[in-house]
Amino acid sequence: MKGLLIVALILFAGSALAQVEKEETAPVIDNTDTDTAVDNKDVPETSESDSEFTEAAESTEAAESTAEELDKLLKESTITNTINGQGISIGLTNGNDIVIRLGGGRGIGGRGGSGTTYTRWGRTTCPRGAGTVKVYDGYASAGWYSHKGNGANYLCMPKDPQYLSSQNVPAASWLYGAEYESGNRIFGYTTQDFNVPCAVCHSPRSAKIMLPGKYNCPRSWTREYYGYVMTSYYGHTQTIDYSCVDYTPERISGTQKNTNGALFYFTTVGCRTGLPCRPYIQNRAVTCAICTK
Repeated sequence: MKGLLIVALILFAGSALAQVEKEETAPVIDNTDTDTAVDNKDVPETSESDSEFTEAAESTEAAESTAEELDKLLKESTITNTINGQGISIGLTNGNDIVIRLGGGRGIGGRGGSGTTYTRWGRTTCPRGAGTVKVYDGYASAGWYSHKGNGANYLCMPKDPQYLSSQNVPAASWLYGAEYESGNRIFGYTTQDFNVPCAVCHSPRSAKIMLPGKYNCPRSWTREYYGYVMTSYYGHTQTIDYSCVDYTPERISGTQKNTNGALFYFTTVGCRTGLPCRPYIQNRAVTCAICTK
């Protein structure tokens, strides 16, 4: 009997996984900011929707209670498996009951809304599939390449900024657009002096690494994208974090004007000063991969 239950478990898992993979091929949909400021004096103290909110809250609490019970059953199961990190958890209890939990990226004992975010430098889109979605896209920005102050990282500035004050700032740190300084054919086409786009992406997986020196991810990790490690020029005043720029970067149209600002340079290895010359090769562009799990 237990053998038949395990067979049924495997068949159902395969069907559920196929459905998840089918859903992951859908196009990425941009999230839209719907936050709206509301003046408190225009909000009535009570409304007919109060009961609806109460019912919704009770429904949410009931759903969370059920989810916690399922998590407990799965933890106590003799056979438990989470399929490909998709939030599909399946277990066989001591009483030979099959417990199947399909759920929105919540693993065993997990909570909703988990995951991690990262910036995809050089692109306006996020990778399709594997549950990754775009939060927003914008313009790569940082301090001027020869300034001593400013921050030590690139920022992905949104296309629709908001301001809280109309007052001018007397003393400040300045942000500028960022350009590719890639006067070669490493990318396979001209990117020199074009400004750099970016996209902020959300992955349902909770751990993230930028793996330098490789374009593949370790086994059991999901590769979000891959490309080249880029940063500021070693002889410039500005010091900025290493970032992973996509292997096939986009260019912001109409911006090839050599206006400088913040700059993206390839990174290479000085292999005779600590890093071994084999397997590292001097003057080769260092690769990278963004990996999640």
